[in-house]
Amino acid sequence: MPVYEELPLEEPFPRDYEVEWLVDMPNSNALKRFEFGSGPSGPILRIKSVTSERFIATVSGEVSTLRLTTWPDPDVLFALPSAWLINTRQPKASFQPTGFGGHTVHYTFPIPKMDVILIGHCCGIYCYGKAGLLWGREDLFCCEDPVIDLAGDTLILLAHKHGVDPGEAPVRKTLHLMTGVAR
Repeated sequence: MPVYEELPLEEPFPRDYEVEWLVDMPNSNALKRFEFGSGPSGPILRIKSVTSERFIATVSGEVSTLRLTTWPDPDVLFALPSAWLINTRQPKASFQPTGFGGHTVHYTFPIPKMDVILIGHCCGIYCYGKAGLLWGREDLFCCEDPVIDLAGDTLILLAHKHGVDPGEAPVRKTLHLMTGVAR
């Protein structure tokens, strides 16, 4: 089975699986197959968990825009921009994270030393840890991805806001990283 030479896998967190990006769907039906997104078309991945069976996964999107990243949970693979959390031990437990129905992921901001990852789109930002969603906010900015920085446990976001506090200049928001509460 031909495999692409370059796998678009970012590895900010440790992982307990191997993943290959396949050129074509295997002819054999020996491996279980799972579709994450809009059906059997899209990038094809062969995934082997350290602790469970191999399987084939197709994810929504185009090969040209596919990005993969590790997750704070070492058994989870995140497929972007389609926003699928693929559980490599239990593929049936895979899902799209909160806030991404109808949205694609615009950015990720992994923070390995805190075991969290921020993911977002133009109007929302969400913080996930090993156990799942820690917090999500859709009231901070609109129609623009923020510039993100971190100072200790303070998350600093800079972006334009429409509506309640609109303006020409970007608005600076500071939040507690682990709770999402404004500082």
